[in-house]
Amino acid sequence: LLKKLLMPLHKPNSMYEWRDQIPTLEIYHEPLVCSIAKFVQIDPSLLPEMIAEMISYWPEGFQSNTPKEVLLLHEVEILLKYANAQIFPKILPVIFPKIVKCLKVENSRVVQKALYMWKDEHFVELLKPYAQEVMEP
Repeated sequence: LLKKLLMPLHKPNSMYEWRDQIPTLEIYHEPLVCSIAKFVQIDPSLLPEMIAEMISYWPEGFQSNTPKEVLLLHEVEILLKYANAQIFPKILPVIFPKIVKCLKVENSRVVQKALYMWKDEHFVELLKPYAQEVMEP
């Protein structure tokens, strides 16, 4: 159910309402995040695979979609609340480059959402042991 049905729902990169910049994903994103969070809450070992799958649907380059990127950053933030010290090293190589990439884009909404992740104490605590590793140029 999770891998075959829920995760592919992240794929749409179109806009439901172009004028108002409402991505198709926004229509059902909150219930989708809640459903995935329940799976991860029950079995945190699913988290690395779910994050990697979500990253595979991330819009990039010509396909970039600011509202969708903000939604995906929000989802990452929620799912990381279920990460622990044993699982985080598996997630870090996948998620941190994406967060850094989001900090480099020209759109302020994406940058602001990526920076907002640093206000989450749980995220910062998980990242502390790897600070030297991730802060190298």
